[in-house]
Amino acid sequence: MYAQFSLGIACGSTCEFNFTGSADKSLSDSYGRLHGYGEFIFYLSHGFNLRPFASLNTYNKSDFKSGAELGLAVEQEIGKDWIWELKGLYDTGQEGSYGSFRIHYMPLINDDVGLRFTVGTGAGYDYVETRGVNEYVGRISLPIKVDTSTWVVEPFIGVSDQHGQKNARTRVYAGVWVSFLY
Repeated sequence: MYAQFSLGIACGSTCEFNFTGSADKSLSDSYGRLHGYGEFIFYLSHGFNLRPFASLNTYNKSDFKSGAELGLAVEQEIGKDWIWELKGLYDTGQEGSYGSFRIHYMPLINDDVGLRFTVGTGAGYDYVETRGVNEYVGRISLPIKVDTSTWVVEPFIGVSDQHGQKNARTRVYAGVWVSFLY
C-alpha cells in the first residue's frame, strides 16, 4: 500500500517550494518506508530552472539504510514542448551518489488536454551496490484540466528497468495524479 501527500507554495514569480511526504507498506511482510522530500525551484533566465533538494528516508525490514539525500537538479525548456533535466544527489544512508538525465516532451492536444512523454537513464557510484548506468525509465501521462483553474487529473503508466544491483528488476507502474491548484 502506498500513500503520498504533496504541497507547493509559490514564492512570487521567481521561485516556489514543494514538499512531498509518502508512506509505503508491504501487505505481505513487515517492510515499510517513510519518505519526506523538499525542494526549492528557482526560475532563471533562458528557460533554466535550478532545484536544490533534500529528502529523508526511513526503512523498516529492508536492505536499504535510512538516511538523507542531498542534491541539485537543473532543467531547461528547449523549444515549445521539450525540457531536459540533469539531477545529482548524495545519499547518506546508502553512502553513494546517483545521477540521472531525463528528456520530457509535452505537446498539448487542446486547451484542456496534453500528453507527457518522459525517457531517461540513471547511474550510480557506490549507490545501492552499483557503479555506472543502472536504470532506464519511460513514462507516458495524459494531464487533463477538469476545472478552469483548480483541478488537474493525470493518469500515467511507466516502466523502470533496473540492473546491476541487488533486487534489480523491471517494474511497470500506473496511477492517477490529482492536483488541486489554488
